[in-house]
Amino acid sequence: MKRIFLFILIIIFYSCNSFSQTNLQFEIFGGKYYNFLDQGILNNWGDGWAIGGGLGYRILPHSDLIFNLSYSQYPYTGNNVFLTLPAVVGLEYNVSGEPSNVCEASIGIKFNSSIKFINPFISINTGLYFINSGNIIISEWLGTNRQNASFDKYYDSGISRTYLFAGIGIGFMVPVYSNFGIGLEGRFNALLNSKGSLLPLTASIQYSL
Repeated sequence: MKRIFLFILIIIFYSCNSFSQTNLQFEIFGGKYYNFLDQGILNNWGDGWAIGGGLGYRILPHSDLIFNLSYSQYPYTGNNVFLTLPAVVGLEYNVSGEPSNVCEASIGIKFNSSIKFINPFISINTGLYFINSGNIIISEWLGTNRQNASFDKYYDSGISRTYLFAGIGIGFMVPVYSNFGIGLEGRFNALLNSKGSLLPLTASIQYSL
């Protein structure tokens, strides 16, 4: 995973040095990621938060080539943990879980309008999700002897997988001062080799060179 992110950062760095400065935009963003992976690797985790950054390059009068990197984290909910425990008198148990995290790397196209005051846009992107699910730990003990508990990891937790996704977004950017702008975007990102989707809703700050 680290090699892939390093490779993407190298591409972005050389892109910055080879493109005309007047066509570059830098962006930082953050917000809410709604988790609809109810049948996949994150089905025991809730909605999360995210932070990230991106680079845009104007390839046509109203179209930008965009690169995005982001990190998001999701709290454990345990809504889909199913246990089969032995019928032992006095057996007690507890289930606890760690947060999960997702790294996203994507490339896409943003189509901008010609309106100057409020600039609406549509974006289309594709990329990779590097998903690391947290551990779900099941502890069991008899009676009040919790200090002698045994611990087991839930079978569908503590794993890392990579998924290809495609997404579409809609939003707007408002210029506020000189080359700065603030924006809001909602996206629908569907995993192509698994069931489920993530819906990011993010606010951003953009600087244009």
